[in-house]
Amino acid sequence: MRTFIARGVALLLVAAVVLVVAGCDSNDNNNRDLNGTWNGLGSSGGGQVQLTLNLTDTNGAVTGTAVLVTNQSFNLTAVGTFDDPKLDISITGGPTAAAFDARMADNGDTIAGSLTGVGNPVTIALKRQ
Repeated sequence: MRTFIARGVALLLVAAVVLVVAGCDSNDNNNRDLNGTWNGLGSSGGGQVQLTLNLTDTNGAVTGTAVLVTNQSFNLTAVGTFDDPKLDISITGGPTAAAFDARMADNGDTIAGSLTGVGNPVTIALKRQ
């Protein structure tokens, strides 16, 4: 009888461990919220660059607006994809097209990456507003 009870307890422990492991995903970043306003400042050889994105994510398809400030301010359109944690956006509507290739931080409150198309590439981190 003790062997039967010991085996039953052992099976319950194994089942509990399997359930706990199955519920823990070491890269559980999927479906984090990208929607909202993001703002950051970076610098390049030509000076400071400020980028503000107001984004809407619909199942990985990203749309929105961008305000890019270099030596003047441009109101632009942002379109791209978000495959958590990777964000790829094309920014158009001004005198030059730009691209922002970035990754969302584990905490979901920062997006950092490279802004190209504004002269020298600019490393910039955007924080959720």
